[in-house]
Amino acid sequence: MNDITETYKGTVIADWYDRNGHMNVVSYLSIFDQATFLLLEKVGFTEEFIEESSITMVASKLLSSHKKEMFLGDPINVLSGLISFDETFFTVTHRMKRNGVLTASCDIRMYPIHLKTRNRIAIPQSILNLCATFHIQGIKDSFQETL
Repeated sequence: MNDITETYKGTVIADWYDRNGHMNVVSYLSIFDQATFLLLEKVGFTEEFIEESSITMVASKLLSSHKKEMFLGDPINVLSGLISFDETFFTVTHRMKRNGVLTASCDIRMYPIHLKTRNRIAIPQSILNLCATFHIQGIKDSFQETL
């Protein structure tokens, strides 16, 4: 791993609450979604790149785990990186923390597609080169397919 990167910083707001008196699962997923887009931009999937190449990444599988409740006014910090990747996929990981304590995590398996054909396509080498900066070693890929 070269570095895990901060992809979200904020505070729990009242609109994110549910009837159980804590942050709703939809809000967790929304934050992880925003963090994913920022990480994708950092590895080269910028708006300009996607527009010019018609290549983007789409989520296929998601594993979300909640460790501690989040309440109104709690600070949120999400750290993200890539557990594994090659020219055919990414596995993104996010770690949500409150004051340095893990509250939730989310792993997402993503695949590259061409926006015009909607078919899978190889991830360009220029993107793969940037991915190495955000590769986190030592975390098991929950989605690793066995042959």
